[in-house]
Amino acid sequence: MLCSACVQLLFAQSSKSPDSDLARLMRQIGEAQRHSDEAAIISLADEAKQLLGPRAGVPDAAAKMRRVPPDVPPPTAAEIAEGFKPYERAILRRKWWRIGDDPTRSEHPLRDTASVVLGCTFACRAECSDESEIRSTAKSAADYLIWAQEQAGRGLFPFPARRDGNQRAFVVSERFLLKAEAVGRLDEVVHNGWLVDDLGDGGLQYDNGVCGVAVLEFYRLTHEAKYLESARRAADWAASQPVVPNWNYNSFSVYLLAELARETGDEKYLRAAVKKAQLGIYPGQLTEGEHRGRWFDPHNAAIDYHYILVRSLVSLAAALKDDSHDRQNVIDSLLLALRARDPEFTSEEIPDVESAIEALVLLQLYFPYSTKTVGQAHQAEALRAVSSYCVAKVRAGGLPVAPGAWGLYLYYARTTVSK
Repeated sequence: MLCSACVQLLFAQSSKSPDSDLARLMRQIGEAQRHSDEAAIISLADEAKQLLGPRAGVPDAAAKMRRVPPDVPPPTAAEIAEGFKPYERAILRRKWWRIGDDPTRSEHPLRDTASVVLGCTFACRAECSDESEIRSTAKSAADYLIWAQEQAGRGLFPFPARRDGNQRAFVVSERFLLKAEAVGRLDEVVHNGWLVDDLGDGGLQYDNGVCGVAVLEFYRLTHEAKYLESARRAADWAASQPVVPNWNYNSFSVYLLAELARETGDEKYLRAAVKKAQLGIYPGQLTEGEHRGRWFDPHNAAIDYHYILVRSLVSLAAALKDDSHDRQNVIDSLLLALRARDPEFTSEEIPDVESAIEALVLLQLYFPYSTKTVGQAHQAEALRAVSSYCVAKVRAGGLPVAPGAWGLYLYYARTTVSK
C-alpha cells in the first residue's frame, strides 16, 4: 500500500541521510499541494530537480530485463478464444476472496482481486471461451470488492489491516500501522479490520483507483447499476483526497476519475482529474536533460511506476475534448513520457512489462492512430516487444503478467484479427 519513503515522510521528525534536503523539499511540495499552490509546487519541484542534478530521473535500482524471443507471430483468433484459460485455471485454484472473511488475515490486497475482475471482464469482451464461467468469476470478485467498500464505510476501497503479511505491500502497511499506533491514531485509520485512512500519505489511492476502474469495467460489461454506483463512491472519495508528492499515487485517482468521466460525462470528475494532474503529476516530470520525460525522484523514475503514470495520462487525454487546452497539456506530458521510455523496448531485452503493456494497449485502444494524434515515440515497436514477450510466455505455459493486463491484451488482440 504505502511506499517506505512516504511513510518516512509522514512520520519522520528529522533525517541524517544525504538525501535529507530532498526529503525536506518533498515535504514542502506536499504542503504546497495541500494548499493547491501550483506555482509553489512547480518552484519546489524545480529546486528538487536541480538538487538531484544528474541523479534526476535515475531509479533506485536497475530494471529487471527480459529477453524477447525473435519472430513471435501474434495470436490467432483461435488462440485468443482459448487465451484466458491458463489464467482462469490459476484463478480458480487460488480463489482467495470470500465475503465475510477477516481482512486482518487476508493474503491479498484488493488490487489482486481487482485484477481478476478486469482480466475476466476483458476476456469476456475478447469473446474467450467459457464466457459464462469467466463472467461468474468476475461477478464474484466484483461483489467482494463492493462488500469490502461497504465494510470500510467511507466510500473508498480499503486495504487489509494485516500485521504479518508476506507481500511487500503488507510489510509496508504494517510499518504504517505501527507508526499510527505509536502516535495514538490507530483508531482513525482502521475500521472493521480495514485500513481506511492513510493520514495524508496518499497510498490508499492505489487500491481505490484500480478497484474503482475494475467495478466500472464490469458495469460496462453488465450494465448493472450497483457497479456504476460503487465506482462513483470510489471516485467521490478520490476527488476528496489531497494531492501528494508521490506522483504515481495521484495517478491512480486520475485514472479512475478520467474513466468515470468518460463513462458518465460528469464534468465534476473530469475537473477533479485535471486538477490532480496539474498539481500531482506534471510538476514531477523532467522537461529537459538526459532523462526528460521521466519523473525526477528515484522512486517514480522506476519504469513500472513510469508506465502507471503513462496509463493515467492516456485515460485523461481520452476523456478531454480535442480542442481543450487541458488536453494539450496532457498530450505534451504523455508524449514526453512515451519518448523517455518506449525506445527501451526496441532491443532484444526489455524491462518490466506489466504496467507497460497496460499503458501501451490502452494508448492503442484509445488512440489507434497515436503517431498522428499524440506523436511518434516508438509506441508501436514497444507494444510489439511487450506483446511478443507475453505471447511467447503464455504459449510456453507461463503467466507473464497479472490477469487484468493479460485480459486487456486479449481484448486488444481481438480487435486486430478477423473473426
